[in-house]
Amino acid sequence: MVNEQEEIEQRFKHCEPMIMTGIDWQSLQKATHCHICKTELADIRIRGDHCHVTGKSDGQAHNACNINYKFTGRIPVVFHNLRGYDSHLIMQAIGKVEGKQLNCIANNMEKYISFSLGCMDFIDSLQFMSSSLQKLVENLAKEGSSKFRHMTSHFGEEQIRLLLRKQVYPYEHFDSDTKFLESQLPPIEAFYSTLIGRREICLNYYGLDAAHFYTSPGLAWQAALKMTGVKLELLTDIDMHLFIEKGLRGGISMISHRHAKANNKHVPSYDPKSTINHVMYLDANNLYGWAMSQALPVEGFRWLNDSEIEKPKHM
Repeated sequence: MVNEQEEIEQRFKHCEPMIMTGIDWQSLQKATHCHICKTELADIRIRGDHCHVTGKSDGQAHNACNINYKFTGRIPVVFHNLRGYDSHLIMQAIGKVEGKQLNCIANNMEKYISFSLGCMDFIDSLQFMSSSLQKLVENLAKEGSSKFRHMTSHFGEEQIRLLLRKQVYPYEHFDSDTKFLESQLPPIEAFYSTLIGRREICLNYYGLDAAHFYTSPGLAWQAALKMTGVKLELLTDIDMHLFIEKGLRGGISMISHRHAKANNKHVPSYDPKSTINHVMYLDANNLYGWAMSQALPVEGFRWLNDSEIEKPKHM
């Protein structure tokens, strides 16, 4: 990517001379309006304008318009959902590039509206076409493959038909980093997904028909009850129900201390006359998975009496 960017910059530094064909000369002689400001040329000083990259004639223009008509020298690089996906991958490697000016317009520390490297401006098409890439292609393809002029210039009709649809991907084939080094497509069997026929799988394994459930959580709940054989006791005491509800916890769970300062022989500001202390950061791995694997009460709900509450072994 960096090599292409440097080649483009070198190309931009060279101004191609104007290439005039017979048709171009005729168009210039017949021109009555400035192609830039769209007003009449009249007797104002005019001159032929052309693209400095290709040399192609653009038309007649006022001298002042031509002078102010600047070539930006910028190349937009468009990704769909750049902000949510591709930018994270690019940013992991872009810091290794030396000698290039990097600028960005950020939403926050993780998501960027746009960022620039050299003459390349990375932008997100999802910000002004808020739909999936598959849906956008499907909508445009209804008007014919001629709408994809760059693609049709490189591929035949049969290939175009395949390219104008969401492609299949061998997700389960890529189970290690080495698979990404393969230089050819995997065999057709690798494109098969075990998720295909999930209704049959659920019916064979759980004895439940997925077509009779509204959501996956609903199916999972019934499967869990059936496979474990658990009989849940129905709470009929509203006070018990409210008591359990009040005990539910979720979201961030932490003990916050605004400022902590370590004082031990391993820190530069160590003061042997003061209390020795350390600062330690702890984090729990698989917190949700651990909680979900713990046993839960299913029956025999009752209120503890005062004597039972006083005995820790009953808690």
